[in-house]
Amino acid sequence: ELLAQQAPSMTSEELFEVTGELQGVQNCAEGAQLVAAAHAASYETRLTERGPVEVHHQVGFIDAMAGTEVSLATGVGQWVAGRRVSLGAALSERFPLLLGKVLAGEVCTATVQKVVTVCEGLDKAACAKVDAIMAGKLADLDPGRVGAFTRRVATRVASEQLRAVQARVKR
Repeated sequence: ELLAQQAPSMTSEELFEVTGELQGVQNCAEGAQLVAAAHAASYETRLTERGPVEVHHQVGFIDAMAGTEVSLATGVGQWVAGRRVSLGAALSERFPLLLGKVLAGEVCTATVQKVVTVCEGLDKAACAKVDAIMAGKLADLDPGRVGAFTRRVATRVASEQLRAVQARVKR
């Protein structure tokens, strides 16, 4: 409310600065939501003779109902909720440095999603290498170039794995 009241008397420079600062806050909040969703998704409810039993897996595991639960908790559609759960799990399990950049407000989730998408199918060791390189570069990259830059990095660190993934996709 205060911003809405004061905005007409602020300069465009001040307003753009506030806009940038608020993006950092939004990035932090989205990162925290991804962490919460990823950890919540690692709980699986199994039906047993004694009734439902909750089994806790390592982060990265995604319970089949996690997308639905996040959808209900957030009010977003199931497809969007499922993507958030998957991104949170991938960042938490395979890209902790990039997750740290999101939580620090330095990078938005749409940007790290591009890195995760390029690295789908790569093993944890290859993802760790990409994570280390991209964490130092991502905040300075033009968002439109992130996918191509990540492909170059992934090709350098895991070319055989990347070719195998591309061959599977073609088939």
